[in-house]
Amino acid sequence: MGGGQLRLAAAVFHFRLDSHMPSGTIPGMAHSDYITVAEAAQLLNRSRWAVCDLIRRGRLPARLTPGEPGAPTYYLILRRDVLDFQPLKRGPKPKAIAG
Repeated sequence: MGGGQLRLAAAVFHFRLDSHMPSGTIPGMAHSDYITVAEAAQLLNRSRWAVCDLIRRGRLPARLTPGEPGAPTYYLILRRDVLDFQPLKRGPKPKAIAG
């Protein structure tokens, strides 16, 4: 398995469909303050995979919540972190002016 395939396998392991997310409150968290990867993707107008990539690169903070033994884990993201997210500017970085 190549490096790219291994990273993809790791992303798939942590990426779960939100339809399986348990209902109810999450201990230690105000449930309404957190959103799922799918909801963050809608707010950012990006794919769920792109949001998972932002989390993996550390650009978007998220909390990995463990499920019961054998159950999947989920990323939960603070709604304000998504609303405050600023994408990086595209293109080459400006050169410093020697002076």
